[in-house]
Amino acid sequence: MSPKQKRNPTAQDLGQFCLAVRQKKDWERKIWDEKLVLKWSIEAELMPLGSTVLRGETLEAVRELRRASTIRKLDQEIILSNGPHHEPVKEPVLEVDNSDWNNALKYARGSRHALWEPELREKGLGIFVSDDLVPESVHRELERELDALAAKEPKDYHPGSFGKVQDLIHPSLYPYIPGVTPLSSPSIKLPPTVEGKFYTKLSSLSDTEMISTYAWIPSVFKVSPDGTDVHIDGYINGLGTREEHPGLFRVIEKMFLLALPHFEKTVEKAQEYKPETSPSVQRWIQRRDFAVSHEGELTKEMWAQFLSEHQTEWELQKREEKEAKERLRREIHEEKTGKESFYVLEDSFVGAANTYKGQELKVVVKAANYTVAPGREYEGSWHMEGMPHERIIASFIYYYSTDSAIQDHGLSFRKFRDVNDDFPAVEDSDYTHEDFHLSFLVNTNVSGDGQNSDNDEDPEYDSEHHYPSDWETVNESSRIPVTTTSLPFFINLGTVQTTNFDLDRKGEHKGNSTGRILSFPNWLQHKVKLVKNSESSRNSNINDETVATRKIFCFFLVDDSGSQSSLDYIRQPGFSIRGMSHMNVLTTSEIPMQERKTNDPTIRAFLRIVSLKLTGQEISPELIEIICDYVLEGTLTREEAEGHRLTLMSERKVNAKGGFFHYKIMQAAANKFQEYMGTEPTVIHPEYKPVEGGASMKALAWFGPKDVRMVTAPIPDITEPDDVILQVTGTTICGSDIHLYHGEIMALQKGDILGHEFMGKVFKIGPNVKNLKPGQRVVSSFQIACGKCTYCRENLSSFCDRTNNSSLQNYMHGQRDAGFFGYSHFTGGFPGGQAEYVRVPIGNVNLLPIPDSVPDEKAIYLSDVLPTTYHTVVDTGVKLGDVVGIWWMWLLIGTFHEPKTITHKIQKTLMLETDVPETINEMIVSVRKTGRCGIIAAYAGYANAVNVGALMEKGVRLIGNGQAPVLKYWEEILNEYIIPGKFDPTFMITHRVPIDDLAKLYPAFDNRVDGVEKVFIETQFSSAPSSGCPPTSRVDDWISI
Repeated sequence: MSPKQKRNPTAQDLGQFCLAVRQKKDWERKIWDEKLVLKWSIEAELMPLGSTVLRGETLEAVRELRRASTIRKLDQEIILSNGPHHEPVKEPVLEVDNSDWNNALKYARGSRHALWEPELREKGLGIFVSDDLVPESVHRELERELDALAAKEPKDYHPGSFGKVQDLIHPSLYPYIPGVTPLSSPSIKLPPTVEGKFYTKLSSLSDTEMISTYAWIPSVFKVSPDGTDVHIDGYINGLGTREEHPGLFRVIEKMFLLALPHFEKTVEKAQEYKPETSPSVQRWIQRRDFAVSHEGELTKEMWAQFLSEHQTEWELQKREEKEAKERLRREIHEEKTGKESFYVLEDSFVGAANTYKGQELKVVVKAANYTVAPGREYEGSWHMEGMPHERIIASFIYYYSTDSAIQDHGLSFRKFRDVNDDFPAVEDSDYTHEDFHLSFLVNTNVSGDGQNSDNDEDPEYDSEHHYPSDWETVNESSRIPVTTTSLPFFINLGTVQTTNFDLDRKGEHKGNSTGRILSFPNWLQHKVKLVKNSESSRNSNINDETVATRKIFCFFLVDDSGSQSSLDYIRQPGFSIRGMSHMNVLTTSEIPMQERKTNDPTIRAFLRIVSLKLTGQEISPELIEIICDYVLEGTLTREEAEGHRLTLMSERKVNAKGGFFHYKIMQAAANKFQEYMGTEPTVIHPEYKPVEGGASMKALAWFGPKDVRMVTAPIPDITEPDDVILQVTGTTICGSDIHLYHGEIMALQKGDILGHEFMGKVFKIGPNVKNLKPGQRVVSSFQIACGKCTYCRENLSSFCDRTNNSSLQNYMHGQRDAGFFGYSHFTGGFPGGQAEYVRVPIGNVNLLPIPDSVPDEKAIYLSDVLPTTYHTVVDTGVKLGDVVGIWWMWLLIGTFHEPKTITHKIQKTLMLETDVPETINEMIVSVRKTGRCGIIAAYAGYANAVNVGALMEKGVRLIGNGQAPVLKYWEEILNEYIIPGKFDPTFMITHRVPIDDLAKLYPAFDNRVDGVEKVFIETQFSSAPSSGCPPTSRVDDWISI
């Protein structure tokens, strides 16, 4: 294979190719030029050099483009027949025997196991399966009607599936568009939108906004008062009217009657769902309790004896669990083979549950064929059906036909992790990290009283992991347990087989199977695991005769019964939805059909012919325009509908900006680890003593990712003799504070006061402070140095050994940095300066007096940003004449960046890395040979896939600059640059706001709205703005958050 060809073009590669083709002039004509298209494919590296014909996935992508180009003909060419859509079925409509579905319904409701829960990770989820529930007569009629749809041209293949999914009925093609789609009556209540868009928010471990310009349009299914029949009111979106498809409408109604038992059980069970502790976890708890009760003295011999004593009990439990599963399988099989015994039940079993009798249910209908060429495969993506505003509560899928060549790996399910209810609970958990490790006492050479004597050795321990046997695994084949520090955002529940369930030992189908039905609640995510054509791909020129097909038919049940309520909040297991107040769902009974049955050229030609025939005269152009406008009003051309579908699909790809990262789990795990490890010894303590009398101050505190709040906190008092209490006269948001805002820095705790860049006036001093006095203006270093350790004596204050008590940082880095203000318990847990008062430990060392000639706006940035940038230049070795840059320069200075590729987004989401290597790799690749790369700012943990080869081969010096030692540089910068006027840092300040606006300022700063960069935040103790600096404004004045 040529190196110029991508070995396995991905869906993204093919999608980009299709998009590029569509942007070419006159692409609809050029796409039919075989040589030109082959040239494009080779240039896109989808085909190898020297190729003479299109093959494989690239051929399918080109076919999708060609199908798209033919769509325009439906809108532009005169149609002289009934057209390619909705031709009446030529075969007579078969009458379905009522007794067939009545018997099926008696079996479905009378049997305990006609609908059964599959063997998944959990029971009680609301997932139900039934086999061969559909009578053969109904099955035969449904397949005949849908096959007739599949045969019609032009075939509608789902965009992006590249010929693998043929849509027969799909709700995305003609959706409701707020402000555009007409209604059948002006009195119809519209669902709430903002500027033509639906806005809802999915909240789990973080928030994700769900924004859409469209809504699916369900049909109304009227259930008879006795629950024995159903009638579809109006048309089915994506299909048409009853007049066009009388036989299909009736068989769909019969299928819905058979779906009702599934919906009844699925909805009821899903509403009752609550996670249960599995037998495996129960056994783990028993083992854990034994280990805890013998903490500090547990030996491997004791552990082995304990396991031996309970082995029989546990093996019996496992055997009973296995026997219960086998017994259930037998009962299901027995009831299925003897289903005729249920046909004699009374007719009351035919009728729907009372919940649905006489109701008008809103239902979305879908049908599709998976058409897979030999050797090819299709894999779906994780999703829930529809968007929150469409209020789908349950799905019903009927797998009614599968070719023998299809290898179907089933439908997989997963759920959001519930931080309160799923084991182990992330928030308020009863478990700590040591519970998942066993510590065995190895050396017991201690005194009899339990105290070490002078000659005794310290006790030694050995450890090993200890997890429940059924816990999540990274690699299913090797059963690797997921650690408590990397709990996945979703819990995989397993896969349900959907076809070929009726094969005998020889792999042949047994008897007349009518297919499997699967129903499940819409709070579960699902995806097609894999559908593959097992035939070998000998012939790359694939046609309809060589593809293998799997056919499905679906109902999606809508429940907007709460749309009259002002309740904005809907709670589901593991997540919640907001923005649902008065959210009703419009139906095909309220929206006229938007599909244009006849195009504009055909109407115009028809009007001229009719006018000449009836009057002998040409109809006037003005009258033609009036008639066309009237006839076509509110309808969409097929090309317009295709465009809306593409936009709808792009909107429904969830944007996980900031969301779906497991920062709450990371925080909980990090804090649990530090709690377990204890604190490292320091000469100061982060907690402060409140002033007597209960006086309070305004402060900005962290409560979760993107959740910062103004709070009322106690004013700090002198806690240790070296303390200084400042009245804050100026503070700011640093770029690294945004990492805290997103929850990306470990060991944050709810209520932590943020802020590490600040200055103020001395309010109180401790008895050991001799170089400062009350009322003096000072700027604080963002780090807290002791002034006496080896690093402090070398003027490396940021590496102070005696002020950061974080055992987590000590474990991860081997040593600790100095303590920092307002930057999580990873750096000591010191309350920060985004407040009206702040306690500064060891004030003799960590405060710099500021002369009256230097205003606050020029002095405040001596706390961090000025020494940090200065240190980076000095430490990386920048010299006069060096070229310094970001891209393709000789010397590079890098900073912390968000993930740029999906790989590292996933790895950060799964907590397989805390930082990303992309900026470092770009630096290494871009710098000249023997060049220098300096890393500064907020790297804190691990990054995968660093380009070590280029680093070594190019002789690059990769320099970790560390946190800037502020005390080394701040007097030099003040005295040699700021006071003489060589450098004026106020150019960075774009806004000035009061401290009351800090919580609003964070999202504005995060999104860089209104050009915001550095913001000077004033308090009640601040002076008026200096000359040339921004005046005070309110955030609401310049941005609407």
